[in-house]
Amino acid sequence: MRLELTGALDGKEVARYYHQLNRQLVVGGGLELSLAGVTGVDSTSVALLVSLARLAKAKQCRLSIKSIPASLRRLIVVARLSELLPIVDG
Repeated sequence: MRLELTGALDGKEVARYYHQLNRQLVVGGGLELSLAGVTGVDSTSVALLVSLARLAKAKQCRLSIKSIPASLRRLIVVARLSELLPIVDG
């Protein structure tokens, strides 16, 4: 399954996205998450991605995250989480 997030990915929206994406992480399935349409981020954006990566691992679901905005990528690098997150360039 492929999903694209759009708009702000901040504290106000993260909880909504978390519940929506949690339902999409099916045991043994796969989820490609595109962030190409994300226009605003903060530290809760990173927390969301880390939580999703942990959920995917627990559910043995393949998760790939692509088209990460530069501002979010910087937060991920500063937090030293690049290796934890299944980021796909392109």
